[in-house]
Amino acid sequence: MAKNLLLVRHAEAETPYIGQRDFDREITSHGIISASQTGRKLKEIGFKPDIVLTSAAHRAKATAMLLSEQVGFPVESIQESEEIYSCNLKVLLDYVNNINDRYQTALLVNHNPNITYLAEYLTGESIYGGFNLLGIANITFDLDQWKLIGQNTGKLLWYKELYEPRS
Repeated sequence: MAKNLLLVRHAEAETPYIGQRDFDREITSHGIISASQTGRKLKEIGFKPDIVLTSAAHRAKATAMLLSEQVGFPVESIQESEEIYSCNLKVLLDYVNNINDRYQTALLVNHNPNITYLAEYLTGESIYGGFNLLGIANITFDLDQWKLIGQNTGKLLWYKELYEPRS
């Protein structure tokens, strides 16, 4: 059975203050609103993940929680990883390759530039300018095992932002 991967860049984060670790940056109030809107849009189009994975950084975890709440995925089941917060493409690909095969549809929240590199590597398509905040790439694979996913094995169904921009 085919696998489906939704790659999502986290929502807007606060500007870091002096001495603050990048890892600890929270999402802004606008980020909360736009992540909730994105989750509602995903639900409207019928997206229901079997698993939600996220970087352990605060802004990514918060984004994953807001998206999960809106699509009806239990937030206590979100799997987080410190390893994918600031990693190279190989580590991120290994993380995807180790998803349990019982899951058909995965949602992964991460950071730029690695989320862009992964989408381009898996599909051979360019995400011009890289992922915007809450940018989403919907990728499908005609494979039945996550470990088989690699370079150019996926098809980019779409890349877009689903929330209403600031006016």
